[in-house]
Amino acid sequence: MKRTHYIISIVFVSLLTVMFLNAKSEIFSNGKISKGEPVIINLPPANALPAMEIKKAKGKYKYKKDDADDAQQAWIVAGECPTTHSSFETISSFNIRLNEVSDTDAASQSVYVDSSAIKGRKKNRFKQKFSYFKTTYCSGHHHIPSYGFFKAQIKDGVLKYMYMIKKAKEGGLMVKTNDYSNFKTTMAESNKVVSTVNVESYLSVNSETYYAQKQFEFTAKKKSLHGKVK
Repeated sequence: MKRTHYIISIVFVSLLTVMFLNAKSEIFSNGKISKGEPVIINLPPANALPAMEIKKAKGKYKYKKDDADDAQQAWIVAGECPTTHSSFETISSFNIRLNEVSDTDAASQSVYVDSSAIKGRKKNRFKQKFSYFKTTYCSGHHHIPSYGFFKAQIKDGVLKYMYMIKKAKEGGLMVKTNDYSNFKTTMAESNKVVSTVNVESYLSVNSETYYAQKQFEFTAKKKSLHGKVK
């Protein structure tokens, strides 16, 4: 059973990581990108950073078929933090980092604001859809299907954001285990696993960095895995 929990923990932490990290250039892939210089973030101790609140975080992974290419993933993350900015015109980049608590080998990713996605009279709203083309797409149709979106709003000194991917496979954002068949075999033998994992996240808006620590509870069954913030 210990081995089972270990395998599922790796898969779910990977999924949570992608919730944040795959925002990267995908968020702004449909417009002009002004990347500028890479942003280098030197993080102080977590207890010295202002708090960020994760309002919602959910993820799911469907692996009904034997072929990993037939699997599907989806997630949604929504949070908020204080900000000194009143519009997105003064924000050039975000840096996002997520890892298990006490894990020093963490990944981080800088994303850059696409000015064409800034909305509103006060320039305090931001929204970007992520689109893909079906092979049967007809040029006579005006609707282009999307696999997710990123949106944010600044109001009364608070930045609120939501990142949703509903079709990770269509967006090329799938997280797969190193051994898909072994993972499916383990779950078939275990029937059901319910456990938790502690994660921490950092969000930098230009040079302002915020911190949150949460416990995620997940349930894995023979054909799917899902979890959410407790």
